[in-house]
Amino acid sequence: MNYYKADVIWKKKWEINNEEEFVKQLLIKGKFHNNVPENIIKEYKTVEYLICHSYYHYPIIDEAFSKCTRIFELSINQRIKELDIKCKESESLNSKIKKLQNYTTESLKDEWDAIRKIRNDFAHPKDSTVKGITLINAFYNIVNVLNTIFIDKSIIKKAEISFESIQEQCLEFHNKLFVLEKDNKKYLIRKLELCSTNLNSNIFLFAIYPVFKNIKIDKQNAIPMPSFLELYDISFDDSYFYAKTIENDRVIKIYKTNHVEDINSLNNFKNQLSKVTKESQSIYLFLLDNKIIQEISKFHYIHNWTE
Repeated sequence: MNYYKADVIWKKKWEINNEEEFVKQLLIKGKFHNNVPENIIKEYKTVEYLICHSYYHYPIIDEAFSKCTRIFELSINQRIKELDIKCKESESLNSKIKKLQNYTTESLKDEWDAIRKIRNDFAHPKDSTVKGITLINAFYNIVNVLNTIFIDKSIIKKAEISFESIQEQCLEFHNKLFVLEKDNKKYLIRKLELCSTNLNSNIFLFAIYPVFKNIKIDKQNAIPMPSFLELYDISFDDSYFYAKTIENDRVIKIYKTNHVEDINSLNNFKNQLSKVTKESQSIYLFLLDNKIIQEISKFHYIHNWTE
């Protein structure tokens, strides 16, 4: 048997033609801050190799993520030792996470609990279903989580306070009618939503919800998803929102509009939305939540850690 032959699924389903394309598109490398222990970083290097070898055998990608859940448990144990927290020999992972709650924020503890539950699922599988490529975005999240375990609570808290401050100012740009000016073009939007900030609180992730002038919405996947912008140098001035994009350092601005044509476009858009079934709306909201989570995970991976 040839163990170094590409699994046909990569080309058949995702049009990945060779190893180079696979690594470029799907390998999530380890990126860690200076306080993450060296042995944790080395453990994740094994994950990188496992991801790469799934090019030859698709199910290995599940083994790569299973390895991540064990690194997570190792990280919790190591952090417990660093902080000299007393634990019993047979103490559960759940109990250890609870003992760390005074050293992190409530939101991060919830994220750790979510990974703990996934770890339990991998440790005690109910069937042999291969999750495969659906795990790719989860690798961004697990790298983020491993980093947060070794971050001082004060750093996280400072970023959360900054996020809440900007978020409150953004409420003025919710569920109304606005114009977004970007790259010498104008776009009609109905909502500007702050999704996250990096730990230094100088780069922000926003979701921009569009209003389309000519669109017929008849099923859940036709409801427009928001676009996402990474912004910095944010300012609010007399109902105007200004910022620069990470993409090209150009200034964007957002402001209210009362033009009749714009109002008619919004009313038509709302009318189309009203025709979507409740089931389709629920599916859309589920997909939207997942999309936002994925974008936030990638955002933190890119802007908080270094290789």
